[in-house]
Amino acid sequence: MANPLILHENIHVDADATLSVTPAAAAGFPVSNITDWRMGTAYRWKATSTASQYIDLDAGAGNTLTADTICVGGHNLSGATIRVNADATATPTTQVLTSGDYTATDNLPFLQLINSTAARYWRIIIITPPLAPQIGVITLGRRIDYEAGALPDLDPYQRSSNVEPFINNNGSPIGVNVRSKTKTFNMNYGGGDPGMTKTGFFAPAAGISFDDSFLPHAVDSAKPFWFAWNIAVDASEVYLCRIDGPSVSMPFVGTTARRGLQCRFIAHRETS
Repeated sequence: MANPLILHENIHVDADATLSVTPAAAAGFPVSNITDWRMGTAYRWKATSTASQYIDLDAGAGNTLTADTICVGGHNLSGATIRVNADATATPTTQVLTSGDYTATDNLPFLQLINSTAARYWRIIIITPPLAPQIGVITLGRRIDYEAGALPDLDPYQRSSNVEPFINNNGSPIGVNVRSKTKTFNMNYGGGDPGMTKTGFFAPAAGISFDDSFLPHAVDSAKPFWFAWNIAVDASEVYLCRIDGPSVSMPFVGTTARRGLQCRFIAHRETS
């Protein structure tokens, strides 16, 4: 069993880093588009052939960047094999995906764990894809793990359609165009459990802070993030989310320690 996780950090946008791709991207669809959280066609990176693709990141002289998770969305990689390498030298060859090379079985978002690695050079390889690759978002960085598992009020399979309804002149429905699957997650750890303190609730060992990193990203800047409720149980349940409101509550319970978390995620999952 794995606990819920959040992935919002993306080392591809580090100010000192250089992002490149080989072979060259299609005109008008640069590799920098993978850092934009929008997954629509206009914001994708596109390749021009089915040759293996190499997406490279150089953190810069004297710098290293750390990642333990990768998530890819808005893609057409079904049937393609993905490898992630990281090294201290250019053209990295050390494979860092925890489970080895990953082969996509559909075009839905996928999230893979990485052996936590700090390196100057990172390389994502798309090996002999069936189609010329297109990708909307690649997020490579450190995740935040929930210390406790999903509580009973989380319903990961509930969903509603984000649709354009069509009706005839008499008001009778004649069908809809479904754009995506939309879910709402209530992540409520606000019961006052004294073990769920600010310093212990999210794993601080990953080197990323819920207060100082995630909240400015998701609440102050209202940017999206990836969420998986239990990647070991259902790897297909990976969502691009936003905070509803946006609002996150970490109430005081009896002392000055914040002992809970209450927030609501609006989650979107692509349809295949």
